[in-house]
Amino acid sequence: PTHPRLDSHLNKMVEQIGSRRAQDIASNAPISIGDLVAVTLRVSHNVTGTVDFLKSVGAIVANIGIDYIEAYIPVTVLVPLADKDGALKVEAIIPSEPAVTDQ
Repeated sequence: PTHPRLDSHLNKMVEQIGSRRAQDIASNAPISIGDLVAVTLRVSHNVTGTVDFLKSVGAIVANIGIDYIEAYIPVTVLVPLADKDGALKVEAIIPSEPAVTDQ
C-alpha cells in the first residue's frame, strides 16, 4: 500500500483525493458524515497532541482510550494523520452486522 499505516479501505479512498469531491470519497466509507470518515487510530503515545490536532482540522473526536482514538476524520487529513508522531495504524470503523439466525 502507498500509506502502510492506513488500512486498505482508507488507502483506496486517499488515492481518489484530487480527482473526486471529498464528500463523494467519504460516502464510500462504511460510516461517514459529509466529508468525515469514522476511523480508529491506534497510537503508541502523544494521545493529547493527536486529539488537539484532530480538533484543529475539524474532526469530531468520539472516544479516547489509552492507546486509541475513535473519530470522524476529514478524508483529506487521513494521510497527515497516519504520518503523525505516535500513530501506529488508522482503520475505518466497520459497523457490526446483526447475527442472522434461522429458527
